[in-house]
Amino acid sequence: MKKKKDELAFTLRVYREGVQKLDYIAEANGRSRNSEINQAIKRYIAQYEKVNGPIELGEDA
Repeated sequence: MKKKKDELAFTLRVYREGVQKLDYIAEANGRSRNSEINQAIKRYIAQYEKVNGPIELGEDA
């Protein structure tokens, strides 16, 4: 599978129980584990920006 230009792969260490619960939530939402993580990140960023204002990224980001 070809990676999109704006995608980044990285390793994340997580407790087994957290992954099992994440998988449960992802299945309940009809998503893959990866898609569920991406949705959670988007919600977290939106919450942060609502309180602190938009995050301005430089051209190198």
